[in-house]
Amino acid sequence: MNPSSQKEKLDNLVVTIELTLLSVIQGVALFFLADNARVTLLSLDYEHFVYLVIAFLFLIIFWSQTIVHVISFISWPIEFAHTFLYFLVVILEILMFSSVANPSSWFAVNVFFFISIWVLYYADLRLLKTKKQDFMDTEAKKIFYEATLKDQRAGLFVFTPVGAFFSFVSWFLIAMYPSVFLEGHWHILLGAIEMGIGIFILARFMSVFKKRFAVIEGF
Repeated sequence: MNPSSQKEKLDNLVVTIELTLLSVIQGVALFFLADNARVTLLSLDYEHFVYLVIAFLFLIIFWSQTIVHVISFISWPIEFAHTFLYFLVVILEILMFSSVANPSSWFAVNVFFFISIWVLYYADLRLLKTKKQDFMDTEAKKIFYEATLKDQRAGLFVFTPVGAFFSFVSWFLIAMYPSVFLEGHWHILLGAIEMGIGIFILARFMSVFKKRFAVIEGF
């Protein structure tokens, strides 16, 4: 077997491992979301429905973005430190999904969730930069690389810091003014704002996804 064929085989193996791992751990997270959704929905706990929507948005955003990252620039050799971060994220997802009926805990866990996503973006950005030479042989690949790099930087410097900051402020407001945000139910407004941010991020991702894979067809 020539070196290029061996490298391609190893690349495919790494992609398969990462895709399988992502599917399994997100399946575990989905189980906890479904279990907590069952309790909230069957008890007609309308006050906390918004958090179920946000949780589902977070789940599909994380799953879809990591899938795109894997098929975009993950290759041999496997980066175990990068892969291990998926386990940290899913633990925080489970804690978050278990807090849909507790706004204070929800936003507190959100802070750590966004921090973990920031670390993952940072690891992805470093990994992407090591793969630069793989994208320099054609103009289409160069465009794809620059677009992917821009997307990674947006996640690292805009979306995750904004998410962590908003979650911290929301937690702080609930902790300091529980009579207003819990007894007065104004936490729903905070949840609605976060849901709006989640919808925006998902819509942006779908738009970027279509443009990015239109470029791949030119490879």
